[in-house]
Amino acid sequence: MRDDVTTEIEALERQIEALWDQHRNAHKMILLARCAFWIGLVLMALVFFGQLRAYAVESGIMGLSLFLGGIIFSGSSRASADQLQQIIIDLEGERTQLINDLSFISIEETSSAKIYPLPKRPTLH
Repeated sequence: MRDDVTTEIEALERQIEALWDQHRNAHKMILLARCAFWIGLVLMALVFFGQLRAYAVESGIMGLSLFLGGIIFSGSSRASADQLQQIIIDLEGERTQLINDLSFISIEETSSAKIYPLPKRPTLH
């Protein structure tokens, strides 16, 4: 029974670690989406104020695409990160419950070896 619980705890820990990796990746995607948002905003501003005249229509469309895509992708990644965090919290609670339910065995029950106290020695102070 004890081996079953320890393997279950180890499986939960591996799953939690994998979810933390996904959570970190979601935060990287949020950062990437924010960069796309700001690049799109700057590109649209350059086109709007006439600072970018060559390929103005294409640049404006690209800026608008980056701007809107950044907003949408940031919101989607934020929702994914929040869901992953909630799953991680639930799994950590389950792991903690399994650990708290373990019954600990004293050393005397597991081995027949005698434990001898260390002799007291004078200190150098």
